[in-house]
Amino acid sequence: MSTPLRAPTVEPWIVPGSRETALPFPLRVRRGRLEYADETSADRTPSGVLLHRGLRSLPEGRRGRPRYQLVHPARQRAAMLDNLCQICGGPASVVPELGGTLFLLIGHDTRAEGAITLRPPLCAGRRCARAAVEECHEIQRRGHTAVRVRSPLVYGYSGRIHAPGPFGRPVYRGEDLTLPPGHARSRWLLAATVAVRLQDCTPVDLAAERRAA
Repeated sequence: MSTPLRAPTVEPWIVPGSRETALPFPLRVRRGRLEYADETSADRTPSGVLLHRGLRSLPEGRRGRPRYQLVHPARQRAAMLDNLCQICGGPASVVPELGGTLFLLIGHDTRAEGAITLRPPLCAGRRCARAAVEECHEIQRRGHTAVRVRSPLVYGYSGRIHAPGPFGRPVYRGEDLTLPPGHARSRWLLAATVAVRLQDCTPVDLAAERRAA
């Protein structure tokens, strides 16, 4: 008999709330690429990748019911690019003596070196580490591998690939990809999240780190 999955008690920072509704993103095809009809400089990365505007961002306590099956695009990107904890939104745990920045991968004994992940780092706080391990349903089912990463490098962006459609309107045909900047198809990517490549990884015992914290 399978063990019942534990109901979440913590709302991770990268999880959107029911009141964080979608922002308007009027897409069009122009000059051989995907763009917004009302695009501003804030809508693209320095390398020219179009960012999904995603969801409204509300203060904690006003977000509504957590939608655990979703990721808030802007907060995920901030966590990856600014090295923030996916659970609390504070600084991630970076301890050079232990091997670097703390990441959690899905699956027991998962090979971390060179892996590309969409899961932001963690802080070593007892609440965040416990929530990440014990309240994520995917981890409850498949287990986890904790690693510290000395060189986490931005690999690219993940999102929906569009194609030119009739009357200058883009068409999404169900294809989702993670692409590095400069890829030939990145001009058709609506990038929701940041992907990071893990380099110079050291496996760690997360439970031991929690006890020592």
